[in-house]
Amino acid sequence: LMRVDIVKECQEYEAKMSGGADSMELSGYRKFIARAYKLDREEFAGKTVGELESRFVEARVFVERIRRGDQIIDSDAKTVLQQGDVLGVTGRHDALVTQAAGIIGTEVEDRDLINMPAEVVEVV
Repeated sequence: LMRVDIVKECQEYEAKMSGGADSMELSGYRKFIARAYKLDREEFAGKTVGELESRFVEARVFVERIRRGDQIIDSDAKTVLQQGDVLGVTGRHDALVTQAAGIIGTEVEDRDLINMPAEVVEVV
């Protein structure tokens, strides 16, 4: 009817959009993730974000945002932490899964806190 081989056109489009990867092999695993943790560790109350970030071994993690009460604030290395803050943390999946709860505290659900724009850039 349309004089187009729909199956062939779809396969070509899928190959183009997937970068040549087999779409059946796409994974739900993400190397870099964002998660939220409640600051339960008293030792970090009054310390800076930079001091907390430096506790992660062999991995860089970043406290991007903090929920303090009803407010979400952007943070930097000099931001002072308070007991009960909820931290929006980004980093390698393996580092957050294996280290974050032990360093920061309990992982919590806070979609608004970790709903941040992400940018993927090509590094040459």
